[in-house]
Amino acid sequence: MKPNVLICGKTGSGKSSLVNFLFKKDVAKFSHTTAETRGIKLYESKSADIDINLYDSEGYETGDKEKQRHFQELILGFLGSPQRPDLVWYLVSASGKRFEDADKDYIRMIKTAGYSVCVLISKIDEVSADELQKMRESIIHDTRLSVPVSSVLGVLPALPVSVFCGSYSPVFCVSNSKDVQEFCEWKELIDWTLKNMPVEKKYSFSNAIPRWFVGGTAIAGLAAITSALVCDILKSKFGTDAANNIGSGGITYNPLGL
Repeated sequence: MKPNVLICGKTGSGKSSLVNFLFKKDVAKFSHTTAETRGIKLYESKSADIDINLYDSEGYETGDKEKQRHFQELILGFLGSPQRPDLVWYLVSASGKRFEDADKDYIRMIKTAGYSVCVLISKIDEVSADELQKMRESIIHDTRLSVPVSSVLGVLPALPVSVFCGSYSPVFCVSNSKDVQEFCEWKELIDWTLKNMPVEKKYSFSNAIPRWFVGGTAIAGLAAITSALVCDILKSKFGTDAANNIGSGGITYNPLGL
């Protein structure tokens, strides 16, 4: 089964750039077609060795209440559709140097719908380390709140206290700039995504990872993460013995394709 990841956020937050960066030289092998829900583009592999669907939503505009409501309806409609994602990557641009009230509401909305969502701070090369840290702290604080964080949309229900107490949306820094790759948290993003992916889709997602990062980005410890998670999958499906056979002459699994 193909893993489904929804990428959404404000217009200009870097959603399409993220898709292009992940697919690198293989981008020509991917089609981008309109999904059943208008405003959502599907990037799916036509190659058997990259078995994943990335859905790229159109963004919203700051200060335009009509477009914000349209964005809300678009995302909610897609979350409830047959093509529904397994989890959500929500992009916020560091260049704005602040976490928008609308972003807080949309993340709360996605959580209310029952989906795991993480926040990706993009364009980190456009801000200082201090500005980036303050933005990260703001996102962690605001997504931990147990009461409505704003009334931008005016129609979102308040979440139960239990949803936010002791829990917040994890935050990862990403960029397509080669100059700041050492500050990017691709490994942590992949780790979180694998852990929150349905067990029957973890294997397909782990196989897509090395294809995304060909030609540049090194991810320390990636093999250990994916191997450990595949062991969990094997244990759940075939028992402990099958998992213990990885690398010992039984089952061979090489997530990096080396």
